[in-house]
Amino acid sequence: MTQPEGSEAHPPRVQWRVEIWDIDGWMPSSISRPDRDATLAQLQRRHERNPRIRLRLIRETTTWTVEESVGGEQ
Repeated sequence: MTQPEGSEAHPPRVQWRVEIWDIDGWMPSSISRPDRDATLAQLQRRHERNPRIRLRLIRETTTWTVEESVGGEQ
């Protein structure tokens, strides 16, 4: 069975990361992680070590959408 175009191919994936302000703007400062609490703890530890740096917690949501589907029963 094919899925209609525009339908969700997979459930969204949510990951978290810390970003740091650099002279040119915000940039990643950590790897993406599925655990929000662990990422928030990392942000807080880094802030405690150097409160002058600007950090933020980012939620990254990846979605997969069916663009085209062909073929018979699946």
